[in-house]
Formats: sequence, C-alpha cells, structure tokens
Amino acid sequence: MKNFWGLFLSVFLIVSLFSGSAFAADAAQPPADPTGTVFKACGLEWKVGATDLDWNQTQEWIKSLGDNWRAPTKVDLIKLYAEMGQKSPIGMDFIWAEARDAHSAWYFSFYFQDIRWSYFDDRSKYGRAAAVRTAE
Repeated sequence: MKNFWGLFLSVFLIVSLFSGSAFAADAAQPPADPTGTVFKACGLEWKVGATDLDWNQTQEWIKSLGDNWRAPTKVDLIKLYAEMGQKSPIGMDFIWAEARDAHSAWYFSFYFQDIRWSYFDDRSKYGRAAAVRTAE
C-alpha cells in the first residue's frame, strides 16, 4: 500500500507540472479568425486577409493596403511553411501567390503542403488572402 501512494503522488505531481505547460500551449494557438493578424516570419512582415477570396479579389485587397504590401511569391510561402508549418496564423488555408502567366496564379496549400495553380476566373477556387512586405 505504501508503494501505491508513493506512485500515486509521483504521477499526480508529474501531471500537475505538465498540465500548466499544456494550458500555455493552448493559449498560443492562432486565433479562430486570423483576419487582420500581422506577424513576422522569414524576414518578412505578413498580413492575413479574409478567406473565400478569388485571386482577383485578393489582388484588389493587397492594392488597398498600400505601404509596400505585395502578394507573396511561391518561394515566400514555401519558406513560411518550412519555418512555421501550420502553426502560423494562416493555419491550414491556402494562400494566393504571384501570377503564373496571363491567365492563372500560384497558390500554396498549407493543408496539402504543396504549390498548385488555378485560373484567375475559376470561381470554384477561393482561398485566403495574405500580403507581405519587408520587415521593419
């Protein structure tokens, strides 16, 4: 019986110690709706836009920001994923990148972890907008 209480107390103390860090980790989770969030990664400042935008709407939003904001390149998005994975405020959304040609654009899928492309006028393709600029 003496060993049982010693084991119980040890397990209780270990669980108590680690439960504090578990709650702290939950507090560090990205917000449910990260729209408007600005963060720094990969030597850039990132601004998270709305979701469910096509490529043209995303470009209009980026232009409305002014202050040297631009669309991320596919390399920017690959670097962001390499640095932060799905723990960035972007989460598992896909983000529009630069134009691929006169009729299509690249996007990075944080869910599938790869670069893909879609036509500008493909109304079935809606992603999250993001803008980048050189970090100050």
